[in-house]
Amino acid sequence: TDDWDPRSPQAIALGVKRGALGALGDADTAFEFDGFTGVVVAPDIYSFGEKSPFSVEVWVAPAQGGLPLQRICNHRVGPPHTGWRLVLDDTKRVLFERWSNEASSTAASRPIPIGVYSHVVGRYDGRTLELFVDGVLVSSVPDPHAIGPFAAALTWGAASTSTLDFFSGRLDEAAIYEHALGSDRVAAHFSARSR
Repeated sequence: TDDWDPRSPQAIALGVKRGALGALGDADTAFEFDGFTGVVVAPDIYSFGEKSPFSVEVWVAPAQGGLPLQRICNHRVGPPHTGWRLVLDDTKRVLFERWSNEASSTAASRPIPIGVYSHVVGRYDGRTLELFVDGVLVSSVPDPHAIGPFAAALTWGAASTSTLDFFSGRLDEAAIYEHALGSDRVAAHFSARSR
């Protein structure tokens, strides 16, 4: 399958509250992360090495406060740092980053609202790193770096070591795609909330 569900049997959820209010108002519920211990750990299957296209998608509702850097989704190791991650900074901006042996590229948003879901998609097409918030492209930067081989757990809500940069808030409808989602598909996924 092209997308990955953090509620799948392959994932291990530690210190997260299940059943939190979801983004779409349907029967599916979200995970709530406490900002101290919560993490969902998945197998190391999404390295997207070299310049492989991929997309990561999630509805994010950050809580007030929290750590200065909070990892939404992480598949990065280091030092030297190699991989990719979707993080929230101290101003609640979303950053989508790719790293190759300490060289990095970053697409960044404006701050997203506290306690309200924002639809976030990070997309890499093999040449350009792009970030969408609520169906709209908010940042696009060239990314010429090829990522070499590495091994790390794929995590939601913390670093791949599951020991730092814990996320505080709710995550829902998380998915990872082994291709760059088209802009029309990103917009369609965002508009699903209003149906």
